[in-house]
Amino acid sequence: RECVNGAAGTASTRAPVFAFAAGFCRGMARYPVEVAYCTDVEGNLSYFEKWVETAGRVVRFDSEGKELELMHEGAYFVYGGDVCDNGPGDLRLCQLLVSLKKRHPDRVALLSGNRDLNKLRMTAELDLTDLDRPMDEIAKPHWDVNALTLRQHLERVATQKELP
Repeated sequence: RECVNGAAGTASTRAPVFAFAAGFCRGMARYPVEVAYCTDVEGNLSYFEKWVETAGRVVRFDSEGKELELMHEGAYFVYGGDVCDNGPGDLRLCQLLVSLKKRHPDRVALLSGNRDLNKLRMTAELDLTDLDRPMDEIAKPHWDVNALTLRQHLERVATQKELP
């Protein structure tokens, strides 16, 4: 099977986005394939809502504005990771993306970014067996050379006159 007549374009927004019209595939259904890609929204739901408005003919909100929907049979959506961080809409954004994935498992891909993976670590680090470890065995964050160990952090907090 061979896809022909591919075309790509970009929209200039904070998070990278592109729509890809793959044209038609020989030996397959003959409808255009379009892919919308969005990444690094980091919980900023209002930004994501604005992005959806500019996503072209691939993804949109339903008539009630509560769910995402793919706009046609050839529409595919890829979220490239970093869905959660410090934005005010982390949970709602996750719910929107997971709901879309459940309804279209073959046409929606959700990738994990470094911020997402760091949050997944918490389930292991807060497990009771992990919390029973001696404090000095708990490693400091590997991604920050200036980070304090848990013991150093607790000692600093304990000696502060004002708590943060």
